[in-house]
Amino acid sequence: NFIDLIRVKFYDGLSFTKLIPDYLIQSGDHIGNGTGFPGYFIPSECKENGFDNQLVFEEGIVCMARGAKFNTEGSQFFVLLTKDRYIEGDYTAFGKVIEGSALII
Repeated sequence: NFIDLIRVKFYDGLSFTKLIPDYLIQSGDHIGNGTGFPGYFIPSECKENGFDNQLVFEEGIVCMARGAKFNTEGSQFFVLLTKDRYIEGDYTAFGKVIEGSALII
């Protein structure tokens, strides 16, 4: 899903709409108010939704953002700036920033 959205240039020109210093940055909302999505939802691939996702929620991990319920992911994603085991298993982790992650917030 993420790669398909990149291919159709969905993310081009978008900024990070949520910045929580020393915690996370979030993007993928083409509206800019936290409600934007690509017109469809995808399943939550996380432990609490029955999916065996074993990625550790550490600095640089990339996760799909979602609404209050599972299976409401679409285009929004966040990058953790610090380890957070509290939310591990509740969100779909699918990648990790390994280069170019020096952020000044």
